Formats: sequence, C-alpha cells, structure tokens
Amino acid sequence: MSASRRRGIRWVIPLFILPSLILYTLFFVFPAADAFRIATYNWSGFGNTMQFVGLANFAEALRDRIVHVAITNNFTIMLAGGTVLFTLALYFAVVLTTPGCKGKRLLRPVLFFPYTVNEVGVSFLIVNVVLPLHPT
Repeated sequence: MSASRRRGIRWVIPLFILPSLILYTLFFVFPAADAFRIATYNWSGFGNTMQFVGLANFAEALRDRIVHVAITNNFTIMLAGGTVLFTLALYFAVVLTTPGCKGKRLLRPVLFFPYTVNEVGVSFLIVNVVLPLHPT
C-alpha cells in the first residue's frame, strides 16, 4: 500500500476509537470525577447540606491507622496474588506449548474445565428453570 493511500484512510482510525472513548468517558471518567468532587465535601449522604472541606477528608484518611492497614493488605494481596498467578500462567503456557511434554493431554482439559462448566450450568438453568416458566 502506498504512503498516500495510507494517509487517505487515516481518518477512519478515530471512527473506531470514538465509541470506546465515549463509553470510557461516560462510565469511568465522569463518575470518577464526580466521586472526587463529592469527597471534597463534608456530607452525610442524605439531604442537600454539603459543606466544602477541600482535601481535609483525604488528609484525615491518610492519618487513619485502619486505612494504612487496608492499603498494606491490598498491596500485599496484589503482589503475592499477581506473582502466583503470573508464575502459574507462565508455567501452564510453557507446558501446553512445549512439544512432547508429558501431562499435556491431562492438563489441557483440567485448565479449560471451569469455562465449560459455566456454560453447561447456564444451559441447564435456562432449560430447566427459564423455559418451563414460558410455555409455548
């Protein structure tokens, strides 16, 4: 493809990105910004009496021992859980892609079993619960 032809179709790229960008802004950016705005007020959550306190709520949260414990626990779980998951995923990927590796025939069904159980369970639910409720 020539350079002039590539430049001619570059305007198409934003058309594909635009719907995702709109949805991301609508469902993530606006609610996050509004949550930050609400966090700068002293408000019980009920009524219209909101008193602006700025970043005082954040300063109070950073001084709280329970918040420190929660943040430490979250980072510990993220680090340990992420390390374990990454290690297992890498191990299974190597085992499943290595030619002649013993146990591949057993490992593949064991790894994909949870995905099939979910679909079979939903199918049974539809056939045995939903369909009898709606006679045709």
